[in-house]
Amino acid sequence: IGLFSSHTTKKEPTPPKSATKEKKKPNTSITELQFLTGHNDIIRILVEIENNKIASAADDGKIYVWNSNTANLIYKLEGHTMPITCLLPVDRETLVSGSADKSLRIWDLKTGTCRKEIRNCHQGSVKCLTRLDASKFCSGSNDSNLNIWDNCGNLMGTIARKEEENLHCLLSITMNRVITGSNSKDLLVYKTDTMKFFRFLSIHRESVRCLINVNADTFVSGSLDGVIVVWQSDTLRPLKKLNYPDQFRGEGKIFIYNVHHLLKLSNHLVAACIGHGFRVYDIHSGDCILDCPNAHEANVLQLISLKYGTHLVTAAADSSIKIWGTLEFFNFRQYHSPAPHVKPSKLKIQAVQIECRAELFGHTDSVNVLLPITEYSFASAGNDRLVILWKDGNIESERRNLEAKKSLQLYNQYFMAMRENWNTDTDESSTEENEEGKLSREVKYENDIVQDPLESITSPNQANRRKSYHRHRAMSAPVKKAPVPSDIYNFAEKLRKEKQYTVEEISDYLLDQGHSEAIVAAVALSQKRLCDM
Repeated sequence: IGLFSSHTTKKEPTPPKSATKEKKKPNTSITELQFLTGHNDIIRILVEIENNKIASAADDGKIYVWNSNTANLIYKLEGHTMPITCLLPVDRETLVSGSADKSLRIWDLKTGTCRKEIRNCHQGSVKCLTRLDASKFCSGSNDSNLNIWDNCGNLMGTIARKEEENLHCLLSITMNRVITGSNSKDLLVYKTDTMKFFRFLSIHRESVRCLINVNADTFVSGSLDGVIVVWQSDTLRPLKKLNYPDQFRGEGKIFIYNVHHLLKLSNHLVAACIGHGFRVYDIHSGDCILDCPNAHEANVLQLISLKYGTHLVTAAADSSIKIWGTLEFFNFRQYHSPAPHVKPSKLKIQAVQIECRAELFGHTDSVNVLLPITEYSFASAGNDRLVILWKDGNIESERRNLEAKKSLQLYNQYFMAMRENWNTDTDESSTEENEEGKLSREVKYENDIVQDPLESITSPNQANRRKSYHRHRAMSAPVKKAPVPSDIYNFAEKLRKEKQYTVEEISDYLLDQGHSEAIVAAVALSQKRLCDM
């Protein structure tokens, strides 16, 4: 488990050692793996809820919430009776799930409980969820409706769909519009303010499977036939056809250029998983700046970027995960398109060369989803029912050392404070008290409030270790010069006789009431003598 092998996509002739030194291939920094188990079926969804907290959903109808730092399970959310098909984190404390059981559930992530179950919210399997704004979201299903909900799960409106095809993707864009992609070759646009159909968008030749927003002005769609189109959000007109293969079927009528996934790399670049490979496009010029057609031996299902945009990670149906880096330093997130006024002849962009830095082995079946956790770590999940956390071993070691150092500092501070208090109390008990000190202490003792144990009392057996430490100090402290009011002695006697408290339990309770350790020691000594009689 967790084997690594480095190789390149191109094999170049190796020059003789006498002519030049052999270049060492860069090794991956991913050297630490954590396996998260619990699901009983295929895992299809991973989402980030907040820092160090992720959720996984599977065909077993369960949602697991994990701490990505410690790999510990936080919550197991159960309730759906069929596969979970979509998750939407509304905020840090709320998660919405949709399932093939035709229901929505709204989960409280502070308590791990279901706030609301909306049964039969659709007449078919719930397939998609998308945010409309800070207070509303939209759900789509394989039925004839789109439903608008507030964050509490109250239905705000229903939009009748203009098609009866199975839904695959749902995207919210500007001007109160949502776009659907389905088994139909057309994109359909609906208005969420008027709850009505708005327009057809027809360029694709097969089912649209992917929709993403690149920025406030543009969105991108991808389909089974390999067509990728850039659209303007406000006018809904096509801006660029990034990919439009003439022949898109292979033997057995298989779609050889199926667009499985789209990823925004920057406001200018979009990555697409196409067939067994992936490409990166400049959406403004329409140029393909990176093409890796045979990245895996099976379909590439997902792609993410790491290390601040300098590396890409791909996952495929052949159970493999690969990390890719450019031969010359190139940052995908900092890329900017050429200025619009540059002549077309000078707009041709030089292609980026890429190599496989490492192949990661951990899964035994198709890897369906990737999720970046930090710039140097990510999570993966697939058909083998596993969630794997892939981490940089050096960074994780430094993080653990830092946490251990902070814990030691806090412990030392606590220990020094307790030691100082111990020395102070010992010095005070060993010095002779003058008349003024006796008088002030007697006044303080007279103001002590004694609570009747028969009215409301919590059992001293629940004392923690810190209380036991104070009790030990009180029972071992000098008591010959500690004046104690008689009502406290009577109170302790009442506890011993009527409540059957031991001397230790009486001491714990007096400490809880705020009495000084000197008083507790004196009372404990007197009660101990009475018990021995």
